[in-house]
Amino acid sequence: MALNETTKKQLKEFLDEEQVLTKNDIQHEHNHEQEHKHNHATRTFDKFCPDCAEPNPDYKEPDYFCQDCQTPIGSLEDAEKSKACYKCGSTDAIHKDVLEEL
Repeated sequence: MALNETTKKQLKEFLDEEQVLTKNDIQHEHNHEQEHKHNHATRTFDKFCPDCAEPNPDYKEPDYFCQDCQTPIGSLEDAEKSKACYKCGSTDAIHKDVLEEL
């Protein structure tokens, strides 16, 4: 149902009088660049982000590996902080030099 011009004018006057905002009165400011920013869930030994495959700028060759499944654990600090291997649950880590000897 379309409104006639008189009704539209009366409605506009009423809204102005009551100081009611309509969607046309509101300006939306979006920073689209910020909305699309991706949070990379990487560890230091991940060469690429597992979600988007972008290279990890903080990549470091891992020094320690899981003793049971040889999954990378990271640096000495990472090996000391980790309670268990995220893949198999083992609590033992070995240095990469020891791993190469096996």
